[in-house]
Amino acid sequence: MNDKKYPELWKVARKRAAFKKHLSTYTIVNIMMWLLWLITSPGAFPWPLFVTLGWGIGISSHYLEAYGFSGRGLADREYDKLLKDQEEREFFEKRLYRDPDQDI
Repeated sequence: MNDKKYPELWKVARKRAAFKKHLSTYTIVNIMMWLLWLITSPGAFPWPLFVTLGWGIGISSHYLEAYGFSGRGLADREYDKLLKDQEEREFFEKRLYRDPDQDI
């Protein structure tokens, strides 16, 4: 297995892990607030709604950052594509021009 660590992949992995922690905190806190409201004043205005909706906007943007939009520009994606193509070309050139005696 290749132990080489790719910095870009680690960056994405950290963003996704942070989102999952944020989502679990959001869920736990919101459940507790809704239960508190239900126990103390079930007929009153549902005040946890403000926190749920407000924090939900933040969760949505965090999701888009972690899974949706990477924030990288078109030039970065094109550079990565060209780099991949270059690496593939070099790989096949090495195979094509290698010394046949090396396989022995």
